[in-house]
Amino acid sequence: MKLFTGAAARHNRFYGICLTLLMLAVAPAAQAFDLDLAKIKWWQVSRGIVLDEPETATLQIKPFPLPGLAQLPARIVLSQYRGLFYLNAYQDAQYQQRIYKSPPLPLFSPEELRACVSPDDPIQVSDNWPPSNQLEVGLSLTPLSFDCVSPDWQLSQRYLLIDQRYPQQPMLAVSHRRDLTQMDFTPLQPIGTEIEQQWLYALQRFPQWFRPFSSGTGPITFNAYSPPATADDVWAQFRELHEQLRKAKDKAPGIRQVEGFFATHDFRTIAQDRSEYPGLLNDIAYWTSEAGQLKTARPWLLEVLRREPGRMPTYLNLADLDWAQFEQRPLDNIHQGRAIERYRLYCGMRLQRQLSVPPRVLQRLGLQSANPQACQGFWPLVAAVDAGDEAEVRRLLASGVSGEVMADDGRSALLHALDAPNLEIARLLLAHGAHTRGQYKWTTLALQAMERDLKDSPDLNQGGRLKFLLEAGVAIDEQNSRGYTPLLQLAEQQRNLEGFTWLLQHPQNLDLRTADDNETALYRAFWGNNYRAMRQLIEAGANLNLNYGRGTCSNRQPGGQSLLTFVADKTSADDKSPTVSQQETLGMFTLLLEKGADPNAGQRCEKNGRALLLDILARKKREDMLQVLQRFTQAPSAG
Repeated sequence: MKLFTGAAARHNRFYGICLTLLMLAVAPAAQAFDLDLAKIKWWQVSRGIVLDEPETATLQIKPFPLPGLAQLPARIVLSQYRGLFYLNAYQDAQYQQRIYKSPPLPLFSPEELRACVSPDDPIQVSDNWPPSNQLEVGLSLTPLSFDCVSPDWQLSQRYLLIDQRYPQQPMLAVSHRRDLTQMDFTPLQPIGTEIEQQWLYALQRFPQWFRPFSSGTGPITFNAYSPPATADDVWAQFRELHEQLRKAKDKAPGIRQVEGFFATHDFRTIAQDRSEYPGLLNDIAYWTSEAGQLKTARPWLLEVLRREPGRMPTYLNLADLDWAQFEQRPLDNIHQGRAIERYRLYCGMRLQRQLSVPPRVLQRLGLQSANPQACQGFWPLVAAVDAGDEAEVRRLLASGVSGEVMADDGRSALLHALDAPNLEIARLLLAHGAHTRGQYKWTTLALQAMERDLKDSPDLNQGGRLKFLLEAGVAIDEQNSRGYTPLLQLAEQQRNLEGFTWLLQHPQNLDLRTADDNETALYRAFWGNNYRAMRQLIEAGANLNLNYGRGTCSNRQPGGQSLLTFVADKTSADDKSPTVSQQETLGMFTLLLEKGADPNAGQRCEKNGRALLLDILARKKREDMLQVLQRFTQAPSAG
């Protein structure tokens, strides 16, 4: 095994508000909840692991010696892409300094891969931190529990056998199940008969945690080591697949064969010395995208440009592919930003060669005619922003690059400037057209800036990013794709009350509703038991008589309850361990009535608001609330 350097490494950064590590450290009462927290933690961790595009992190393995490394790595991560799996070793605990990458591990054949998961999805695992079980000194077995759609879950179980008795030359083997009665191990390097017998003896003792054989007696066998195909053989197979696909009228079967070929041979590393490869791969990617398999074709086109950056038709192919993805999902405008950049580059290449530019390219770039200022790459601006190079930012803006650029990650150059934050560069971008409204990665500038600020301090006034944007004209109540605003986001979070209080100082619509559940900030605060935030919203003038809920009665009439009825329904008089005390709910019930909440608001099928409210108070035995309600109910005039 040797270090893999064939593709550019990248960081997947996570900009959302994460659950605290303290929550993850608490031992939950139920195992299912524990697994849920582990999944959340892995999702957080995996977004920041340095990997090669387009791989994703699958699980973490207990570190063991790797060839060529003088020291034990701090972390080892198994990554994957469409059936190709790799061991990635890091010398730091933050997964940033990768020091080793293995060749592909043969965990799934193309047939097994197709039976396991949809081609566009990575294979999930039930345990992202599997235990490394010791068979004997220096010999361990790590379960890789893949979640396949196949009903025979045991057939998707893999085991990684690690022999580290010789640290300078660790040896590995991978298990496969042919059926439910036997298991084969395949060594990943040549081994002698003595080593094979030692491994077999250790495995045949069937430890209790060796689940596939806990209730069976199937045999364990070892396959002979199979050396990888030579580079010439791989190239010949690829050429043959291309030729078959070129001649075929129905290209679907040929594309399927190519997918299977690339599930065992990494398209990023094969044919390194073959100048024809980028052109042939471009053909295959084009035919695949024309067949509607856009996600499949995109990484192949990127690889073509990595190897041959001046290949003009590929920029158009990639731009058209990204635009098609944007048209399929218009709200996911990351594809639009990627398409626009490739159209710019393609347009510039056509100008340099004194060629006409296709009308659709001009239309999608918003141009009447091509010109050098508009037909140049804008992403160098994002690179200069990330580097904090103000002089280069000024130069690029002066050359005609717009301050409004959507980067490859779906965020604007302005948001990149606020990462540090570098407010001077942010001002330059705003002065040159950076937008103050719009969705980036499904959410708004204000929400993304707030989330970054809260990572630094609970005091949003100190963070600076959101404050800067508001001063620049960003609307604090612009809603994201789910209808959330900063206020709606923080309303339920008791731990961020300081930030919520700061947000309320700015004029905004307090009664905006979320897209899916039709909830306001006041309801979100109630749902999160954040009664201090509720009081602030009430004092700020939030509407107290809105209805919530999307239930439908038997007569198909919509129903909805008022906040007053929800508060009344919160805590019973005989509740021994309420989430909110009777005193606090009574205080909120009283405040709502004092501030104008209408007891008649709301409707649940045949019961109007007042009848519903009285029914709830009786069921919850809240005589105290009933007395308050009677005080606020005007007595009918005499005679």
